[in-house]
Amino acid sequence: SRSHRYGASVRDDLVGTGDVGYELHPECAALPGEIVVDKWTFGAFASTPLEEELRARGVERILLCGVLTNVCIFATASQAVDRFFRVCLVEDACAAFDQEWHDMAIRLISEPQVKKGHNGQIGLYFGEVAKVEDVEVGLAPLNK
Repeated sequence: SRSHRYGASVRDDLVGTGDVGYELHPECAALPGEIVVDKWTFGAFASTPLEEELRARGVERILLCGVLTNVCIFATASQAVDRFFRVCLVEDACAAFDQEWHDMAIRLISEPQVKKGHNGQIGLYFGEVAKVEDVEVGLAPLNK
């Protein structure tokens, strides 16, 4: 793993693919037909067939949620944008070990990263940010 290459020790006491506890909790289990990838990098695109799965379904926009906002979620958002997917991070469905780290990741994803340029526009942000309630409202028409 990347962490191991940079000096972190590999912990064999953590849950592995064959261990009890590896699978998603039944309440969070994927529904039939949903994409499930087993990633070993911070971002979900680098070490999985996620991009191919999404492209095969015609997906252009993704909603991101999970842990850690400032590590895996941020890396996945960056990788998604590099692959020309539109990203919306669901901020109250994400978490980090520290609120400050979570908030910083949200700002890095949603706020402009450069000042006004030669054409007077601000740009270079990774995506939009929404709350769970707003996502539910936005997706409600799809359930009809």
